[in-house]
Amino acid sequence: MSNNEPAAVPNSDPIPFAPVPAGVCFWPVRTGDSSKRVVSFLGADSTFVGNESRRFLALRNDGARYHVGLDLYGIPGDAVVACRDGKVVNFYNFYKNSYALLINHGDVVVNYSEVAADSLKNNGLGVGSQVKGGQRIGTVAQLDENGMCHFETYTPGTEANARWPVGEKRPANLLNPTKLLLHLAENGIGIDAAAAAAKNRALGQSLEWQTKLAEIGHALGMGVAPDRADDPALALAVAKWQLANKLVEDGVIGPITWDSFKRAV
Repeated sequence: MSNNEPAAVPNSDPIPFAPVPAGVCFWPVRTGDSSKRVVSFLGADSTFVGNESRRFLALRNDGARYHVGLDLYGIPGDAVVACRDGKVVNFYNFYKNSYALLINHGDVVVNYSEVAADSLKNNGLGVGSQVKGGQRIGTVAQLDENGMCHFETYTPGTEANARWPVGEKRPANLLNPTKLLLHLAENGIGIDAAAAAAKNRALGQSLEWQTKLAEIGHALGMGVAPDRADDPALALAVAKWQLANKLVEDGVIGPITWDSFKRAV
C-alpha cells in the first residue's frame, strides 16, 4: 500500500470522493493476479501510484473524454463480488461484449462494469435483487486478451453510468472512487467464506484448534464466539486478521496461521 494520499481531481473543481464505509467490507475482485489490490491514482505529491492509465480521470480516446472509473486488475472468469450489502438497480451492455452492473449500497451507487453478459443469470440475480456483502454478483468478462473490473461510483439514485467528454460540464452525480477503493484494498475481505469454512472443518480436527473456539473468537473480536470450526463467520474474521497481520488471506486456520495465531489464544 502507498502512504501517498490521492489528489483531489480535477484541480479547478474537484469531484467529491465516494464515502468510505464503516464495518465489514469486501474487495470487489477475487483473483490470483499479482496486482490484485493495486489502486492506481495521482498522489497529492503529483506522483502516480500504480498504472497511470487505470486511474480516475485519466484521458481516453486521444484526450477526448475522461475515464470516470478506476480499473481493477483481474483475469477473465474471476468472480466479482459486492463490496457491501445492496440492491441491483441496473444491468446493460457497457463496452464490447461486457456489461455494466449497478448496485445501490445506500450512500453510494457502484457500477461494477466490464462483467460478463451472463453474470446475473449465473448467480440467480436480476434487477431488483438484494445482495449481501461478499456475494458473487458477476464474472470478469473476456475483453480481447484481457479483463478487469471497471469500478465507478455515483450519488444515490443513479441508475446508469455517465460519460464525461473533455470540455463539457461534468456529470453532477459522479463521485471519485479512489479513497473508497484504497479503504477496500486495506480492509476489504477477499475470500469465499463457504469454501474456507469447509477447509477449516478438517483443519480444526487435525491441528486441534477446534477445542479453543471461544478463545479464538475472543481474540478475533467476534461478538459471538463460533460454536463450530466450519462457521463462515469465523472464516471471515480469520481473513480480516490475516490481512492485518500480513499473512496470506484465505480465511483458513492452517499450520502457518495457527502458529502465528495461537500466541494470542
